[in-house]
Amino acid sequence: MGDDVMIGAGAKIIAKPDRGLRIGNGAQIGANAVVTRDVADDETVVGVPARPLKTKSAHNEPTS
Repeated sequence: MGDDVMIGAGAKIIAKPDRGLRIGNGAQIGANAVVTRDVADDETVVGVPARPLKTKSAHNEPTS
């Protein structure tokens, strides 16, 4: 497990017996998420099964 990882309440991390899962540095796992695959560095995952949270691209941000 990486450094600075946040795991929400009720989250489950389920690895296959023959291999572990990698949770990257700065990863965030949402409450009640079920993680069945590796989580990349600085990635936020949510849901059942856990999927990466989509972020807004720079093109969708309002201009000032």
